[in-house]
Amino acid sequence: MGHAQQVARDLGDRHEHGGAGLGDASRADVADHAFNALGTLLSDLGLAESLDKAVPPTPIMTFLGIRVDMINKELSIPPDKISEVRAVLDSWQGRTSTSRRHLESLLGKLHHLSKCVRPGRLFVSRMLRLLRAGRARIQLDASFHADLE
Repeated sequence: MGHAQQVARDLGDRHEHGGAGLGDASRADVADHAFNALGTLLSDLGLAESLDKAVPPTPIMTFLGIRVDMINKELSIPPDKISEVRAVLDSWQGRTSTSRRHLESLLGKLHHLSKCVRPGRLFVSRMLRLLRAGRARIQLDASFHADLE
């Protein structure tokens, strides 16, 4: 069995038998070993790891734009992402129409936020209906702007 296969098997065994998985930081020594082993595995497989994005296991980390706090069991949006979305929402104020593509982009950002803010889904339902109308140019009414606030 090659080194890469052994590392992959070891990581899988740990995860299946209640040990530290790839994102588990409950035991720092095991989590650090798993992190280093994963880096070795990627290298052995000839895959380039983005070292500036590689973050050792930690109880609080940002993953796919969502802050994951394993201590308090919470998901939240990092402040820089909140500022970014607020700027996007501000840019929509006063618009009377938009393209389908721009509305899809806005909905994508709002849907991402709703991963942490569950009630946020309610505010995008009317926007989704606008998309379902199937028009290339979409008229934005008062209810659309009310949902943005």
